[in-house]
Amino acid sequence: MRIIDITGPIYSGMWHYPPPYPETLIEEIPAPEWIEYPTYSWNFQMCCQSGTYLETSLHVDRDGPPLIDVPTEELFLRPAAVIRVSVEPLGRIEVEALTSAAPEINPGEVIIVARNQPRRGHNCRYRLGQQMA
Repeated sequence: MRIIDITGPIYSGMWHYPPPYPETLIEEIPAPEWIEYPTYSWNFQMCCQSGTYLETSLHVDRDGPPLIDVPTEELFLRPAAVIRVSVEPLGRIEVEALTSAAPEINPGEVIIVARNQPRRGHNCRYRLGQQMA
């Protein structure tokens, strides 16, 4: 099985959609007083529209299943069809681009849409053509 890594870094202040979507916040929280040994925990606040997320058809179809109802074993190492499209940074992906670039999609496969995003495309300043420090 071929595995395609579609991950990107997740960090406080990372790029996100504008309001009403909240900023990503990752912060260490203190150990509770009732635990008598060292523990380390974090609070993660991340909107599901932050650019790094899992989604089901519920995102666009009210009759689709919520992510909580999808068994964990169905979220990883699934057969996938990868649709590679070429769009400008922050540009829309139109239906025509998807259908013309789509490979054969078999029943049961998940769909990954890969944009011609640069290596650091998760960073909005980079995507807008600004030099990174």
